[in-house]
Amino acid sequence: MKKITKREPKSARDGIGKPVALSKNSAPLKACYIPEALKLHLSFLHETLPRFSVAPAVVHSKTEELIYITNGRVTAFMNDKKISLKKGEYLVIPAGTTHQFETENDGMEAVSVLVPPIDPANPDATVMPTQRMPGKKSRTTE
Repeated sequence: MKKITKREPKSARDGIGKPVALSKNSAPLKACYIPEALKLHLSFLHETLPRFSVAPAVVHSKTEELIYITNGRVTAFMNDKKISLKKGEYLVIPAGTTHQFETENDGMEAVSVLVPPIDPANPDATVMPTQRMPGKKSRTTE
C-alpha cells in the first residue's frame, strides 16, 4: 500500500497565504487584504480596531462593502445613522455612503468584503476630514 502524503502549500499561488497589510492603513484601524480574493473579483479584508478607538470617516465612490464582526463590539456611523454591532452581526455599506467606526470597552475584529475589488496601492477610500454624528458635536479623523 502506497503512503499518501499531503502536500503543503508553499505560496499564495497554491491558494493559501497570509494577509498583506494595506499600505495606506489609517491608524488606529488596521486592515490586511487577501491577494487571492482579487481573482474572485472582490476584496476581502481582515480589520481590527482597538478598544476606545475611532477610525477615520471614509467614503467609497464605487465600492460596496459588507462588514461582518468576528469579535468584539463596534458602533458604526453611516451618514447620520448610529448602528451598534456585535460579534456575529454584519452591515452592508452602499457605495457613496460616508461611514465611520468607534469602539468603547471592547475592541473590534471584522472581515470586510468589497465589490468591485479595491486596488491595494490606491484604494477607493476618501478620508473625510470631519464627520458629524448623532449625539456628538463633531469628530475629527486624525
